[in-house]
Amino acid sequence: MTLGGSIDLHEFASSLASGLQVYSEADGEPATFRVASPGNVNIDIVFDYRNTDQKLLIGSPNASSFVENGIYTSPQNQNAAKTTMIGKVWDDVTGFDEVFDSEALDATAMTDSMIDFTNKSGNFVFACKTSDNHYAKIMVHESNGEYLQGSEPNRNITVTVSYQPVANVAFAKGS
Repeated sequence: MTLGGSIDLHEFASSLASGLQVYSEADGEPATFRVASPGNVNIDIVFDYRNTDQKLLIGSPNASSFVENGIYTSPQNQNAAKTTMIGKVWDDVTGFDEVFDSEALDATAMTDSMIDFTNKSGNFVFACKTSDNHYAKIMVHESNGEYLQGSEPNRNITVTVSYQPVANVAFAKGS
């Protein structure tokens, strides 16, 4: 179990990162990528504010508005999108020490989906399992009553990742 630092995920129009790799073998920690950049095949989680309803969404790239029929729709990135399974959500938490499970992460229901947090308030945490079998819990931070920070085209959300560096071990908890 390893707790990463705060990471900003930006809207699609930004030249900054909008996608997250939960655990990068090369870096030994989470990594970020710009969804629209060529060759980005390592993205496990995306922040999607480009959807037609302008909802705040986070989750599996395959379930996002960036993907059609399993392929990214950006002219620069037409690679296959990863499917990340999204699990339980814990609302209104201030830290990972408030997130407890009576079951292991691999014993809970998970789906290829996005979490709509447009109408949420407070920090929340969600569990996920990447396509390369790394488990994580990701906290989405609210600041001054808002998730979305900054100005267009570089609006962003801030997340913190508690990840399991060992594949197929269904345990990820921050300290």
